[in-house]
Amino acid sequence: MDNKELVLSWLEDEESRFIYNKRIEFLSTKPNCKPINEIVDKYCPEFVKGKHFSEKMNEFLSRVNGKSVYVWGAGIRYSRVAKMAEDGAFSIVGVIDVNADDLNSSGKLDITVCKPEDVNLREVDCLVVSMINDQWIEQVCRYAKENGMDDEDIIILNDYYDWHDYHLVNKQYFDEKVIFDEGEVFVDAGVLDLATSLLFAQKCKERNISKFSMIAFEPDKECYINCKAIAAQHPELDIELVNSGLYSSNTTIGFNSLDNGRSTISEDDDSSTFIDVVTLDSYINDRRVTYIKMDIEGAELEALKGCAETIRKQKPKLAISIYHKPEDLTEIPVFIKSLVPEYKFYIRHYSDSISETVLYALL
Repeated sequence: MDNKELVLSWLEDEESRFIYNKRIEFLSTKPNCKPINEIVDKYCPEFVKGKHFSEKMNEFLSRVNGKSVYVWGAGIRYSRVAKMAEDGAFSIVGVIDVNADDLNSSGKLDITVCKPEDVNLREVDCLVVSMINDQWIEQVCRYAKENGMDDEDIIILNDYYDWHDYHLVNKQYFDEKVIFDEGEVFVDAGVLDLATSLLFAQKCKERNISKFSMIAFEPDKECYINCKAIAAQHPELDIELVNSGLYSSNTTIGFNSLDNGRSTISEDDDSSTFIDVVTLDSYINDRRVTYIKMDIEGAELEALKGCAETIRKQKPKLAISIYHKPEDLTEIPVFIKSLVPEYKFYIRHYSDSISETVLYALL
């Protein structure tokens, strides 16, 4: 039995097995996002037919209503736009991508992809720029205007996205199977804006838990300062904020801040910034921990190695992101199971995109 089959055999319910199988399928079909859309359609009803859209997204739909649209960018956001077009309010007549040759030869998309130079933009009714990266968006918009398009005919999808449009922020990391107990100690790895820690506090209060605390790790200096200001607005909460990342060793490591609050840890020496990282084992030094959440842009496995003793001894609840790297789907469950064989595994998905898939390890 290979590791994929092994992990599948450990999953406790049909929802977990369905999500796992579809994520494995996606690895062989991307950029075609049909397997991810099948997860969303079956288990994320909040997103179906736009029920979860914000007013900003409705404004986007009003701008494209009745138009023939070219979408620039064949990634996950193209899939989102294509899904919105299914109702017939607008039509997608083409997709533009610099990787057109590879995308067409793969046969993974249900539409022919054009190179930028093969499209006469002067004749394009409406161009939706679907990429996420701000630098790429700027380059595309400049190219489109230089080749005859007016500003009002260029729609940047990012301008109409609200975090809540594609991310179930009030559910993620806190599946209904998670049981809260008095004296919870929550480790929040990848804090960003302290939202998950504050949601944890809310969940505790809803369950009449009177005693709980949080240890929040955020390596980005700017985010850390912002989190300190947010924490100061909640003096009633026991929040220990740490300006470090979690990793498999206590060291200094490369750190690259990306768009939309995202970041990556890198062991390469060519990073623009360096941060301190610590192991959870060394930082807490046998203090009690009951719940560990990790969403740290692909460093989850290394961070788990750094809290192996804590997991072995204390067996805390775990909510670990497993979507950043293809290998995370198998390597993270296998590693956790090697530490605590009696853990029960559940997988849940919390977005209308390829991101926000969480593995829960519970007793």
